Amino acid sequence: MWQFIAVSFLVSPLTLCILPAGHEMCAGGGGGYVPKPSILIADDEELLCELYAELLSPEYAVVVARDGREALEKALTLPGLRGLLTDVRMPGVNGLQLTLEVLAQRPEVRAIIMSGTDITAHVRRMFPPDRVAFLVKPFELDALQQAVWRMFGRR
Repeated sequence: MWQFIAVSFLVSPLTLCILPAGHEMCAGGGGGYVPKPSILIADDEELLCELYAELLSPEYAVVVARDGREALEKALTLPGLRGLLTDVRMPGVNGLQLTLEVLAQRPEVRAIIMSGTDITAHVRRMFPPDRVAFLVKPFELDALQQAVWRMFGRR
């Protein structure tokens, strides 16, 4: 999907820029653009997906998957994927399996695993701490945003 942005300058009457969706013009000018980093939210709870997407979409190009199989397919094919935000319990492939598979095939991706129960130390040791963070539900949205910024970076 493409979005059209009209930009006017004092020097020239009008310049039309055609950018891929999820990209915005650079603040510094020069006609370039800075793409939003892409993140994938994998959770079977629709309301939570919508809430997380609304919170994160100002800084990230957000893609949503409603189950583990869909998330795995998207995570392995989505260009420029920077982060995976996943629940543990989902139909199909669970969040732990999903994360292990994505990390094995996409070394540039980082992940945040969310769970309604505390993740045991044994499970935490399965994942490299520099690539995976854990959040125990319920959590404050500010805690989620801070974890996302820490793990996935900011624009």
